[in-house]
Amino acid sequence: RVLYAHTLHRYDHLDVEFFKALKAAGLEFCEVGDIAPDDEAFLVELFPEERPTVFEIAHAASASRPGRVPALAPRARPAREEAPRIVEIVAQPEEAVVGNLGVRVLLPDDGEGQQQEDDETQALPVVRLAVVGPFGNTSHPTTRLVLRWMVTEEGRDAIRGRAVLDYGCGSGILGIVALTHGAGSCSAVDNDLAALEAAKANAAANGLQMAVHLPGAEVLDRDLDFYTRFGNWRSLDDLGWTPLPSAAAAEPAVDGGPFPVVLCNIVVGPLCRVAPTLHELCGPGGFVVLAGFRGDYMRTQVEEAYGALFKLAERGREAGWQLLVGRRKPSAA
Repeated sequence: RVLYAHTLHRYDHLDVEFFKALKAAGLEFCEVGDIAPDDEAFLVELFPEERPTVFEIAHAASASRPGRVPALAPRARPAREEAPRIVEIVAQPEEAVVGNLGVRVLLPDDGEGQQQEDDETQALPVVRLAVVGPFGNTSHPTTRLVLRWMVTEEGRDAIRGRAVLDYGCGSGILGIVALTHGAGSCSAVDNDLAALEAAKANAAANGLQMAVHLPGAEVLDRDLDFYTRFGNWRSLDDLGWTPLPSAAAAEPAVDGGPFPVVLCNIVVGPLCRVAPTLHELCGPGGFVVLAGFRGDYMRTQVEEAYGALFKLAERGREAGWQLLVGRRKPSAA
């Protein structure tokens, strides 16, 4: 039995093959800790390409023999409250400077109580998040950048009456707000099962219908993050969630997918790696809305990944974080 520190390169074929080889050699493994503290790991590493983590590896047979070490068990995850109360999150001063979010977002009770609102805020539509999930409220600039785009003239015209895809949905807030602003339908995708549960619960809390899926099969097949936490998705009969259907299966003769608008606010490594997937899912001439990066280096990575597929333009900045919006280019012949 060993402890093994490994840097996960999300969506990396070599990493997936490494862990499959461990299984083939009769070894069991589980993730036992991030390098960063558990309560900070997700936000501290927000948007780099890699995630250092620790795995425990042992021979499968040794875990079941009498007198040997117990079977491997992953870290316990904190339980979520079944029926959280709701309070309002009010805009911070920085938000007031760069514009409103177009909605009032109510989050599970954090003990701070409700605060006074002005008349303009009172008039905004309300979105309730009964479960915040792994990520997704108004606390991070990247979420706010996307929300503000939705209430611009471009955003409203793009969304109204159309099918929207929230790719990397977290709590589902972006898709829920899109529906609130008049989207015809919305599908939400994430590789975190807790996120899918949160998105489904939050859509229900707002009386909205939202299709919730795992990423497409071609993405799951090379998703090490999913594989190390849950195993091979193709062998998990009780998974409870289905992959997003491929665009080719939906409209095989059309150059483009079923979603005129694709929203994607995820860490920059996966954001870049899913560019071909988002191009396939985005409808002809459709919009892709990209957040999750800051600074010139990260922006260059995003532009290199998407520039040949979408015509990109900057649509917002906050605290160094940036928002790019692209229009889909036709596929190369």
